[in-house]
Amino acid sequence: LNLAPGINNDVAYGSAGSGLAYQLDGVDTSDPEGGTAWSFVNYNIVEEVQLVGLGAAAEYGSFTGVVFNSVTKSGGNEFKGLVDAYFTNESLSDSFSGAEFEGLNPRTESFIDTTAQIGGPISQDKLWFFISGQYFKEENSNGGPIRTEESPRIFGKLSWQANEQNNIEGWLEWDRYDITGRGADAVTPIEATVTEDAPEYVANVKWSSILSENTILNVSYGGYDGYYYLDPASGYDIAGRLDYATGLYSVNSTYYYLADRKRNQVVASISHFADNFIKGDHDFKFGMELERSTLRSRYGFPTGVWFYDNYGYYDDPGTEEYDPVYYTQGYYNYSYDLKGTIERGTLFAQDSWRIAPTFTVNVGVRAEFNQGSVPGQDKVFDGTAVAPRLGIAWDLTKDGKTVLKAHYGRYYEKFVATEFYYAQPGAFTPYIYRNIYPSGYVEDLGQVTADTVVFDQQVDQPYMDQYTLGIDRELGGGITASFTYINREKKDFVETVSRDGVFVPVTGVIRETGRTATLYDYLNPEDDVLAYRNPEELHRKYEGYMFVLNRRLRDNWQMMLSYVYSEATGNIDNLSFGGFYGGDNAGSFLNTPNSLVNAEGILTNDPTHAVKLQGSYAIPKLHLLFSGNYTFNTGDTYNIRTTCLLVDGECYDFNQGTVRVHGEPRGSRRLDDKSELDLRAEWYLEVGENDDRFGLFLDIFNVTNQARFTLVEDRAGSAFESGRSTNQPRTYRIGAKYTF
Repeated sequence: LNLAPGINNDVAYGSAGSGLAYQLDGVDTSDPEGGTAWSFVNYNIVEEVQLVGLGAAAEYGSFTGVVFNSVTKSGGNEFKGLVDAYFTNESLSDSFSGAEFEGLNPRTESFIDTTAQIGGPISQDKLWFFISGQYFKEENSNGGPIRTEESPRIFGKLSWQANEQNNIEGWLEWDRYDITGRGADAVTPIEATVTEDAPEYVANVKWSSILSENTILNVSYGGYDGYYYLDPASGYDIAGRLDYATGLYSVNSTYYYLADRKRNQVVASISHFADNFIKGDHDFKFGMELERSTLRSRYGFPTGVWFYDNYGYYDDPGTEEYDPVYYTQGYYNYSYDLKGTIERGTLFAQDSWRIAPTFTVNVGVRAEFNQGSVPGQDKVFDGTAVAPRLGIAWDLTKDGKTVLKAHYGRYYEKFVATEFYYAQPGAFTPYIYRNIYPSGYVEDLGQVTADTVVFDQQVDQPYMDQYTLGIDRELGGGITASFTYINREKKDFVETVSRDGVFVPVTGVIRETGRTATLYDYLNPEDDVLAYRNPEELHRKYEGYMFVLNRRLRDNWQMMLSYVYSEATGNIDNLSFGGFYGGDNAGSFLNTPNSLVNAEGILTNDPTHAVKLQGSYAIPKLHLLFSGNYTFNTGDTYNIRTTCLLVDGECYDFNQGTVRVHGEPRGSRRLDDKSELDLRAEWYLEVGENDDRFGLFLDIFNVTNQARFTLVEDRAGSAFESGRSTNQPRTYRIGAKYTF
C-alpha cells in the first residue's frame, strides 16, 4: 500500500487511513465501527494486491482513499508450497545517537516470522486445496519496557471446478493478535499499559459461473467474527495516574477498551460484453452488495477514575494557609457501552463504451442505502447516497502509446457506526472533573460534556468529489511515463454538536503565541444535548500532481520512480480518529465551537514533496537478486496547543474546566523530512529438476540510519516540541525460503 505513489502512512491522496476499503477477495474486512483495518492475514497467502482509487468505476465504493484488495492464493494440479523464516534481534539493530533521542530509541529485542504452506490437487482438474500456517512473534521497546506481540494464523482453502461453467471456492482463517505491554514507552511502565487479546475467524465463499461466452456471474459471501480486548495490566481495581510534572504514567492504565465485532457481506455481479451494440462495443457490469454488521464497544477507567498529579499550583482551600501547593485533578465517571447494527444495500451499474477504436467512455452510477440501529431506538440512521461516475480514455496517437484520461466521480465514505451509535440511550456516563488538594479538600468542577446524543434532523453520508486528468506515454524499451492531476474535496462530515448549549464569547490573547482569539465559555454542559449533524463549516481538500516513470522487467532489471507534489488543507484533520484535531470518524471534536479556533490550515498528513524509487536487478549467473526502496517525503505537520487565554493578564477560568485550543493556525510547524533507503540481497539456488528453489535473504532497513521524530509534544509547556516517538533505526533481518 505505502509503496504506491501518493500514499504515505496509510493515507491515500489526502484521505485518512479509515477512508481505505480493506478487502480480501473483493469483500470488505474493515472494522464497522470506524472503517480501519480489522483482519490481519499472512502476506504469504496473497497472490496479488489490487489498488483502485483514481478513476475508480461504479463497482467500487465505500471509500475516500483507495480500495486495497488482496487476492488469495489457490491450489492447482501440481503440488506447490513454501517454508520460510525471517529473524532479527537486538544485536542486528542499531540505535540513534544524541541527547534528544535518549530514552526514545526503539529497539527490536527479537523478531521471528515463519510460514509453512502447500497447495495441490485432491482430484486432478476438479478439486484443489491450499493450506497455510504462520507464527509471528516480536519483542520490542520504545525506550521503555518490552512490548511482546504474538500472532499465530491458519488459513485453509478449497477450490472446486464443478463443471466447465461453474467454479466454487471457499476459505477459512483463524488468527490471534495478542500483545502484552501495549502502550509501553519511555514514560509508560509495564504496569500502566494494557494487555490485548484479539482472536477471530474470517471466512469467504465465492461462486463463478460462465452463463455464456460473453456473460459471467460472480457471487461472494464473506465475513468475520472476533473481538479485541484492551485490559488494564494491573487489573480493574486500581486507578491509573499521570504526573504532569514528569509526564510519567504509573500504577495502572488510565483506561480499558473492549470491542466485539461481527461482519457479514454478500457481493454479486454480472458482466456482459456486447460488441457492435448501439454504436460501439460495451462492457457492462451490474452488481449489488448486502452488509449486516453488529458491534459493541466499551470504554472506561479502572475504578471509574484516573488521576492527573501535580496538575496545578494554587492555594489549598482546605487549610487556612495561603501558600500555593500542587494539587491533583481527577477525571471521574466517564464511560460508555455502545451497541450498533449496520445494514447496507448497494446497487451499481457501469458501462465501458468503446465508441471508436481510439476513444472509450466509462460511465456508471452507484446507489447505497444505509441504516443504523441501536438498542432502545431501533433505526436511528436511514440514508440514501447516489454516486455518479464518468470518465474517458482517448488514444491520441492511434497507436496505443499515448492515452489521455479524465474522470469525475463521487465517492461516499463507508457507512460506519460512529455516524450513529452514540445516539444509543443511556450509553454514556458524563465526564466529571474534580481538584483534589493535599489537605483532602475536593473541589467539584462539574460536568464537562453532555452525555445525551440524539438525531434531530436528517444526516447525510460524507462524500468526496474527485477530478483527475492524466496522460500516459509509452517511451520504448519497456518504459512508460504518466502524469496525473488529482483534485479531491470531502464534504458533509458527520459530527456531534451542541444542541442546547449556552456559549459566552471570551476574547483574549493566547499566552504562548500572542495571537488574539475568541473562545467560548460553556455554561450548561450538564443540561446540554449533543446532536448528530453535517456541520457546513467543515471541509477538507487535496490537490496533487503525480509523475510516474515505470520500467517493466526486462534484461534482468525493473524500476519505478514517482514524484508527487501535493497539498492537503482544511479545518478538520485527515486522521482516522482525530480527537482534538478532528478526523474522519465522528467524535467530540466539535462538541463546542472552541475546536474551530485556528483550525484552518495544513493537515497533519501533508507530504508536500514525495519521491519513491523502487527497483530490482538480477545476476542469474551468480544466483543473486538485489532490490531496494527509497522514500523521501516532507515531514508531518503539527502546531502548539494551549490552555491559557489571557484576559486582563490572567489565564481565563472556563466554567467547563480545561479548554485546550490551537494556539496558532493548524499545521504551522513540521517534523523533519523522511529520507529512508531499504535494501534486500538474495542468493538462491535451483534444487532438483522440478523448479524447487532455496534462497537466503538479507534485508537492511533504514540503511543510512536516518534519525527523526515521528511525533513531538504539541501541548504548551516546558516539554513542548520534545520527542515522543521516532522512526525505526537501521535494522538487519535475515531470512531463508524454500519453495517447491
